[in-house]
Amino acid sequence: MSAYSVVDYFGGPGVLGTGEKVDVEPGTYLDLKFWEDLASKLSAEDKAKIKARGAIIEGVAGGFFSTARLNGFRKVLEQFPGIEIVGGTCAGDWNREKGTRCAEDILQGNQDDLDFIWAASNEMGLGAMLVAGAQNRLETTQDGAEIGNKKVAIFTNDVTPESVDRIAEGKMIAETTHGFADWGWFGTKFAVELACGLEVPKTFDIRPRSVYEANARNFYPEPKLESIDWKAIRANCKKAD
Repeated sequence: MSAYSVVDYFGGPGVLGTGEKVDVEPGTYLDLKFWEDLASKLSAEDKAKIKARGAIIEGVAGGFFSTARLNGFRKVLEQFPGIEIVGGTCAGDWNREKGTRCAEDILQGNQDDLDFIWAASNEMGLGAMLVAGAQNRLETTQDGAEIGNKKVAIFTNDVTPESVDRIAEGKMIAETTHGFADWGWFGTKFAVELACGLEVPKTFDIRPRSVYEANARNFYPEPKLESIDWKAIRANCKKAD
């Protein structure tokens, strides 16, 4: 998901950056299918024209979740040979302080040829944002036509109140939400249905999706969530109140 945001920002079709702008109806989920459908329309030549140099801050090196996110990110970028990852990955251990140190090392080693940093979680991404800002190297959405001015765009994952605020301010370009609000919302629904003796799905896809400046306030402070028909659940409840 966040890899496709990088592709979009540096010239691919979508809602960010310099590429073809796609009209998005209110309420549209910018989920994996949305991005894959856009990418499927690009020729190999189109994909090769999308160019950027970036660095990666991963979580715990070798850990399951860190490896899964790294593999997903790289799998998408393999389709876009013009997007180059410089150096190896720096392990930030899902921690802001360590993510900050990673960003310091990355920026020190890439003085004028780095376009973005992708951090596998937003605690590390927020650390990278602070370092780039302190060095006057932070790309913001207000930079507009200056994309590629050798400032560094930040992309990350998870979505928390603090990161939503920074995205709404244009200080981070995009983030992938993994649905923390959705977990509680639908988890409560399914728990009540179970208590009522009703059937619930064995799995439920909350459809991770892209968060960017224009839709950030759909996620915080008042997340827009699908309505739940509690009256119908109560009416069908098979157990006593």
